[in-house]
Amino acid sequence: MPNKQDLRKYYREKRLAINSRQRQSRRIYQRLSAITLKKLKIAYYLPLNGEVDLRPLKNFFRAQNCQLLLPKIQG
Repeated sequence: MPNKQDLRKYYREKRLAINSRQRQSRRIYQRLSAITLKKLKIAYYLPLNGEVDLRPLKNFFRAQNCQLLLPKIQG
């Protein structure tokens, strides 16, 4: 069983990784929201396994009359 110090280190690293992804998502949103994207077709995805979360951009894209293209997954 891991000791208390190892557990603290493990969870601190996990928290820092989450904060880093949130900062990346925020930066992408800020950059894209500063430009006009009227009526573009934009490939879009839902985040998995720690990918950058672009969901906050969904409403922005729609307000710009962009067409969001999601991948089709067959299983």
